[in-house]
Amino acid sequence: MGGAQDNGTWYRDASLNLGPRTADRPGIDDYFNIAGGDGVAVDIANINAGKQLMFYGYQLGEFIRDELIDYFNYPGGSIRPRVTELRSNSSGGWGDFVTYFKLSNSNSEVLFYVNYYNLFRTTTASIVDSTKWTKMTGVASATDNGSSTPVSIRTIDFSWGPYKTTHALYYGTSSGKIFRLDDYINASSTASPVDISPAGISGTVIDIAVNPNDDNEIMAVVSNYNVTSIWWTFNAKSATPSWSNAEGNLTLPSIRSCVIAPKLENGVAVTEYYVGTSVGLFTTASIGKTLGTGGTITCNFLRLSPRRQCYAYWNAW
Repeated sequence: MGGAQDNGTWYRDASLNLGPRTADRPGIDDYFNIAGGDGVAVDIANINAGKQLMFYGYQLGEFIRDELIDYFNYPGGSIRPRVTELRSNSSGGWGDFVTYFKLSNSNSEVLFYVNYYNLFRTTTASIVDSTKWTKMTGVASATDNGSSTPVSIRTIDFSWGPYKTTHALYYGTSSGKIFRLDDYINASSTASPVDISPAGISGTVIDIAVNPNDDNEIMAVVSNYNVTSIWWTFNAKSATPSWSNAEGNLTLPSIRSCVIAPKLENGVAVTEYYVGTSVGLFTTASIGKTLGTGGTITCNFLRLSPRRQCYAYWNAW
């Protein structure tokens, strides 16, 4: 499922039985349009008691929960927190133009919704309504810098695997900050996150990736031009992480997204790092090989072409 600017939200499942709506999807490569407006963040929950929920929205803060069944019975219902808890914008909506939310990697009943620097949590995503969100006031206090242009939380990622109290939520902001909220499911609403921002970072932190096998290793990317755009650390859960500049040969494009992907290649453990940029998708396997204490990592990102490198990399999986 994906949200597309000006083109709504689209869903594809090659195994889905659409029953009487089969004519809407004549081939396995076709997508089904489930919502209009500007598509924004999306998420799909784990199957629970035979049901699977999906979350999508549209511009200016709207947020929908819907159920995947044998055919689409849409639209679902709005579960946005009540507007008395939200900061409005000049366009008659609530928060940023691109509505952002994120399901926990460990438990898809745990869901976070963003309204500028405000962060809302629920631990009952399958039944939550507008009145049942917990506003994380400690996060808001740490994130808001008092500017007339409000700071926004632009990205969230979590530790992976069955939940432990040692797990963390990481988030990045439009003011060039990276924060860590420890034990994020059990943290009180007033709990303060830890500012773990690299020295010298500036711009909008647009994406954060956590290594699924080691939540001490994270990568963060900044979307602005002419700044250090790729940051990496191997000790993100320490009080003062040691960050490295890891942009290597990618000094010119805008970096928009990132993923850390550990895998086995011919029986050997390899960790690959992917970044999506304004000029294509790039990968390297060299970042984690250098366990320094900050500074600059020399790494060579290779562009993945649709026909050559991309086929070779995906074939190796």
